[in-house]
Amino acid sequence: EAQTTHEFFWEFTPLTYAGKTVVIHFSTSFSPRPNGLQVAPASKERETLLNGAWVLTPASSDCTLTLSFDLELNIPLPSLMRSMIAPLAEKELKTLFDQYAENVTTHFA
Repeated sequence: EAQTTHEFFWEFTPLTYAGKTVVIHFSTSFSPRPNGLQVAPASKERETLLNGAWVLTPASSDCTLTLSFDLELNIPLPSLMRSMIAPLAEKELKTLFDQYAENVTTHFA
């Protein structure tokens, strides 16, 4: 969901385990950089932070788009529950980012 011209809010399907629900959401800002876009947290006050970049590299008659992301996920649960929920959250986020990369590839191919 677009918040401003260069800022977006992301919210994922809540994960529930043993009666506890974890909502993963964060804001990112996009800024131009040579050959791509820089992705940075719009607010450091959230429990989840996303940093990364889109890099465009010339290749023959077209170009290569490389997506690179670093996600910091802090789950506000007791350590035992966090150790059980973290792998589920990571798996869910990996699936969502794989789908995102596939959508980008389909759109730009």
